[in-house]
Amino acid sequence: MKEANEEEFRLRRYLLGELGEGEQESVEERFITDRDFKELALVVEDELVEAYLSGELSEAEEASFVRHFLSTPEQRRRVRLAGKLRKYMAAGAPAHPTEPGGEISTPGFRKSEFGRGLPWRKPSVLVPASLALLLAAVLGLNWLAGTRQRGKELADFRREMERLNQQPASDGPSWVVLSPLDMRGGREANVLQHPASGTVVQLWLMLVKDEYPSYQVVFQKGGDTEQLSVGGLHAETTSRGRAIPFRIPAELLPPADHILKLNGIGEGGRIEEVDEYVFRVTR
Repeated sequence: MKEANEEEFRLRRYLLGELGEGEQESVEERFITDRDFKELALVVEDELVEAYLSGELSEAEEASFVRHFLSTPEQRRRVRLAGKLRKYMAAGAPAHPTEPGGEISTPGFRKSEFGRGLPWRKPSVLVPASLALLLAAVLGLNWLAGTRQRGKELADFRREMERLNQQPASDGPSWVVLSPLDMRGGREANVLQHPASGTVVQLWLMLVKDEYPSYQVVFQKGGDTEQLSVGGLHAETTSRGRAIPFRIPAELLPPADHILKLNGIGEGGRIEEVDEYVFRVTR
């Protein structure tokens, strides 16, 4: 027990940056060779974070903690997460009366030896487990918020493209002509200069054969898995032949390779693949 306490004290000093260079190297070597020692270090680290958040460190220890332990963004983020966990646990604590000594008394539960000494009740186990749960919750919430925000942005772009493509088309020099992939899978050089922000790119999707009453275009931005589709499009006659007019906001066209898939809408709303157009936006 004495040896364990000495190791914990040494690890605490290491985490606070209070060991000499030789002792630091010795501790770090044991991290690599001694798995139990490394696990003990993680426990001491969690207890040190908890002591900092609860104000139990001395002024000198707190200064060392801030100067040494919080010297990296990763460690600062970890302490912020632990602080959020403390607030969460304090706000969500059950409203039951406490018994003498400050222990929570839960109605219907008779205090006994059951549970005493169980490892999950020890701070050295509870704190890292709670931090892991908090981290998972925060990452989950961030992912969910990001997904919702991304979904909203895609819905806004889809509505904007539908609005733009309801406008009548008129052939002119502002339109860019795109040729489909040929039967061998080769690609003509469809290259566009990066459009200015706030502008609209107007494209003619040239048809090999016009045989559907209406069409659907599916747009996939380079590097993305999400697709935006616009239906109810109709072929028109241009100086080069029959083509589908299609407009895209410049914000959807960063420098990259982009794909437009053209589908024909047959009888009964049946969707059939027609052609694919690949074009590159350059800087």
